[in-house]
Amino acid sequence: MDRKYYVYWYRAEREGYVFYCGKKIKIKKNQVYYVGKGTGNRAFSKDRNVETNLLIRLFGCKVEIVKDGLTNQEALDVEMSVIGYFGSEGIPLTNRTLYKNSKLMDYFGSWDAYFNWMYDNYGNFFEEIKEE
Repeated sequence: MDRKYYVYWYRAEREGYVFYCGKKIKIKKNQVYYVGKGTGNRAFSKDRNVETNLLIRLFGCKVEIVKDGLTNQEALDVEMSVIGYFGSEGIPLTNRTLYKNSKLMDYFGSWDAYFNWMYDNYGNFFEEIKEE
């Protein structure tokens, strides 16, 4: 078994707002805003997609490895668990591509449906943003 995979997240170095998929999201300093899996230097790479590069410019990026020495399947499972945890805590993440490969996307069908669910279940987080 090839155990070269790891799960990582980006933690914000600065507070700010972003309009993402039609919603205004407040990212607080030290909040995790992106979760991913990778091998090699992926978590630290500057060669990312346009959206990720923009988020890094907006909020800064403290990279933290959550768990390493994983198989691809184990990394997917850990990644999904971490995403599920943040969702259950009402903390929105800014990466949508993770949901394309997860059971969450099968359940919600779209990023917007996920955000609507987040709003319905954790509206107090979004209400706080509206008041500012």
